Amino acid sequence: MLAGPRPRTAALVERFAELDVATATVAPGGRKTLPLVALAEAGVRVGLGEDGQRDSWSPYGNADMLDRTWQLAFTHGFRADALSLV
Repeated sequence: MLAGPRPRTAALVERFAELDVATATVAPGGRKTLPLVALAEAGVRVGLGEDGQRDSWSPYGNADMLDRTWQLAFTHGFRADALSLV
């Protein structure tokens, strides 16, 4: 849904903030990811979760949120300890 620094994305982020809409991600690998920095800067709440522990199509989830946090940092290029999205 929200992927890339385009005008439509910026407008959606602004609207999410205005309406106090929260969103969540499972930090998928790939190119279509949430613009987390823009969302955080706008004050939009973002949750992180995991799926795939017991489903038939991808039964290999490990329910390890530290691993999922690493995936989020890796896919978004978050390398500095100073980066805060709180």
